[in-house]
Amino acid sequence: MQLSGDLQGLIALSPGEVEQLLFTIQSSLAIRRRYQFYIWAQSRLNAMLPHDILVCAHHEPGRRTLAYDCFPVFPVPREAMERLYEPERGFLARVIDAWNAADRTPCSPAGGAAAAGERDADLLARAGMQDFVAHGMPSAHDPQGIETFFCFAQAGGALVPAHIKREVRPIGARHSFLIELLLPYLHATYQRVIAGERAREAPRADAAAAEPPVTAREIEILAWVREGKSNQEIGMLLSISPLTVKNHVQKILRKLGASNRAQAVSKALNLGLIANAA
Repeated sequence: MQLSGDLQGLIALSPGEVEQLLFTIQSSLAIRRRYQFYIWAQSRLNAMLPHDILVCAHHEPGRRTLAYDCFPVFPVPREAMERLYEPERGFLARVIDAWNAADRTPCSPAGGAAAAGERDADLLARAGMQDFVAHGMPSAHDPQGIETFFCFAQAGGALVPAHIKREVRPIGARHSFLIELLLPYLHATYQRVIAGERAREAPRADAAAAEPPVTAREIEILAWVREGKSNQEIGMLLSISPLTVKNHVQKILRKLGASNRAQAVSKALNLGLIANAA
């Protein structure tokens, strides 16, 4: 394996690093949920890639821009988050520019990858960051695309809550090597979490589409409304009070987006809600 620049000579892992790497990989295999990914990031990953904030990006079908997720050790103010995600000029956008400029190899200030057109110190200060190391998985289908991207960043003092006590471990060239080793597992684990969320949301969406927008009782009332029955008459027919019928009718109007009873009946007929209930 040939490495260039500051990565030369970093291939050999210490016995402790080998053990840490194996534990990190092994523990990633069981991750299916976002909270599990967060715990993994703040335990196993943090031991190998020290960070306060892990920002992950992924390609989302139907979107032109990447979708971002942030996994911070402590709460990050909203304005700081906006500086992270700001299109084109935001911290992540500039880090990705640096990654592209470095031929899509791991990038960090220590690794010598300068943010295009802007000094690293200025970039970090503007984003409230102190240091970072980042790497991503290029798209297999689009030469310019990105499947996933990961930035392990250390916050500057202004972003760290006063009650947080931490030992800052400098990010160096060694971490650029480690993130390259970990990238396939980062990518697979994060993609598994995203895919799992999509799969869990799909059945709910299908079920919601399959369920009628009104209840069985409301369909029954709609059928009598179509027959021209008043609230009092429907109440007598269904052994409920006229006020209860009125409440049901109001709910029907709201659910169907109708302004009156006739319009509600028309929409219900078009939806096939009362075709078999008359």
